[in-house]
Amino acid sequence: MNKKVLTLIFKLLPIILFSQPDVALTSVITGLSNPMQTANAGDNTHRIFVVEKGGTIKVFDRNYVFLDTLLRITGIRTSGEQGLLSLAFHPNFRENGYFYIYYTANDPNNGSNQLVVDRYTISVNNQNRANVSSKLTFLNIYHPATNHNGGKINFGKDGFLYISTGDSGGGGDPGNVAQNTSSLLGKMLRLNVDLASMGKNYSLPSGNPYNNEIFALGLRNPFRWNFDRYSGDAYIGDVGQNAREEVSYIPSNQFLGANFGWRCYEGKIDHITTGCGNISQYIAPPYDYQIGSEFGRSVIGGIVYRGYQYPSMKNWYFFIDYYKANMLMVNRNTNNWTTSVKNVGVSNISDFSEREDGEVLVCSNSAGRVYQLTVDTTFTLPKTVYVFSGNGSWNNAANWKNGLIPPNPLPSGHDIVIKPYKGGICNINVHQIIPAGSEMIIE
Repeated sequence: MNKKVLTLIFKLLPIILFSQPDVALTSVITGLSNPMQTANAGDNTHRIFVVEKGGTIKVFDRNYVFLDTLLRITGIRTSGEQGLLSLAFHPNFRENGYFYIYYTANDPNNGSNQLVVDRYTISVNNQNRANVSSKLTFLNIYHPATNHNGGKINFGKDGFLYISTGDSGGGGDPGNVAQNTSSLLGKMLRLNVDLASMGKNYSLPSGNPYNNEIFALGLRNPFRWNFDRYSGDAYIGDVGQNAREEVSYIPSNQFLGANFGWRCYEGKIDHITTGCGNISQYIAPPYDYQIGSEFGRSVIGGIVYRGYQYPSMKNWYFFIDYYKANMLMVNRNTNNWTTSVKNVGVSNISDFSEREDGEVLVCSNSAGRVYQLTVDTTFTLPKTVYVFSGNGSWNNAANWKNGLIPPNPLPSGHDIVIKPYKGGICNINVHQIIPAGSEMIIE
């Protein structure tokens, strides 16, 4: 960051909070049809993009006002676990206009299920609509069953695209594909989407351990997962068979080539161990729970809260089960995976994703709504957070979220976050007082 003129007067009082946050869900978007995921473009517009299972992606502004339909795809499979499952924007979306979708489709040759990743480019004339003629297919994976499609794509800190795929479907992974390094099913895949190679629209990143698209293996149905945007660590919700639901955690420097153990092990217990190694040879989940317990039967992998509006949630990992309304949370300030629980009154949650400013949004299929993950504000008001996410002068309102330049002095209890658009700078050419009880955070 360029700090040519810096005359800040501030006093930071770091507060480490370990008590369970009193979380709640606040409805922010309604009237949706089976929302599967939200995403942000990382382009300083703070727009919210909502993926609907039937094939539509809707665009909302930073205040959750509907703007337009980004894309509507047809000819996809939408029964059961199928549909339009995920959306990810290229890290350089503001420059190249690329975004990627993951969905299920019919194989035109034999009518079987396919897992598909396509790229589209934003329209030159309307930044809220895709150029539908720009479609470019990156992956087309034969999948023998209609279930266990995996379902989420994310870009890593390395700039590569990561894709979670389910196993062969049915019960017990009858083809044992999750342990087969020649099959792309039951895996975490990694692609370099910026370089075409060998007749494909992508290339294999150097280091992929099996000389193919596979990055990690041994997953059953990793329907929802996320990277921690600070550390790059991965948190994967892997839906179980009949015994255990599991949350797999892997530090970023151990992810390459990781084997999470399915179908040899389900959670921390044996499943089909013929020809398998000892469980110590695999990545055992730090947390699993019994299927049919009070926690449910279909884990939805969550997210580590890295926002600023609710300090009590900072560094907590939140996840849930699709069939229950019990929000599970783990304090990542410690190495202890003992969960805390809060009933949030909303079930059929299908995803946890971030806004550009780090606040967390969740989707509920059955409610047709998007909610913001908040805390109970009966006794605690949310703080105001002024976010610099542009490039250039402090005094340019366009560089601040919602065009709000922080007042001087900053009111006690509020924060300023300096997070310039990637590669950008913040020229702090002001006299800004940060009082006790407030913070200025530089990312």
